[in-house]
Amino acid sequence: MKKDSGQALIALLLGTAIIMFWAIESATLNISQVNLSSSSTEGRSLLIKAEGYLEDSIITYLRYPDYNGRTYPAGDITCTVQISGVGYNKNINSICEKGEKSRSVEVNTFLNEGVFTFSKITEK
Repeated sequence: MKKDSGQALIALLLGTAIIMFWAIESATLNISQVNLSSSSTEGRSLLIKAEGYLEDSIITYLRYPDYNGRTYPAGDITCTVQISGVGYNKNINSICEKGEKSRSVEVNTFLNEGVFTFSKITEK
């Protein structure tokens, strides 16, 4: 009888260890997924802000040809727009940063026979 109870105890401990291992592993995976999701959302937010400030800068540049960019503080995010180039052929670059993360987009402008043309907005 003692032998059977010892085997039952060993089986119970082994079963408990397996269940505990599975529970800890599941919790670890869920926490990792939450962190990845948060990072992805943060990156998307930076990209949206960078595109928005880029579009705002394009409109400002069309109104004021001497405009050469600026920095937009937005809480813990800093966005900087830089305009470079010669004449009316310009490169407009928008970079948004939060801590170690950053997203950057750019567009090129061309003046051809009095008409401004813009390249497609591209992410760098």
